[in-house]
Amino acid sequence: MRVIYKTTFEIDRETVYIPMQENASILDIQLQDRVPTLWFECDPAADISGRLLEIVGTGNGPRDGRYIATLQLDGFVWHIYDGWYTDPIKERIYES
Repeated sequence: MRVIYKTTFEIDRETVYIPMQENASILDIQLQDRVPTLWFECDPAADISGRLLEIVGTGNGPRDGRYIATLQLDGFVWHIYDGWYTDPIKERIYES
């Protein structure tokens, strides 16, 4: 059975690591009460892995990852890409 979870993060650096289950599908990123929030669908019984979000301000070069969303916060416009996800326990790296 798959479920939908959400998690929040801060836009305070160029990359953000988000722990989530292996093979999770990122559904959307939006501001919820002015807080960047990510929703993802996953099998809750799957092993925990993680995703690396790449955050790019307008006027900078895009990333190689899959584009997810654009957020406007405090006068800035941020473009968010799904870069890589890693399994630190098994020391594997996957392209999204």
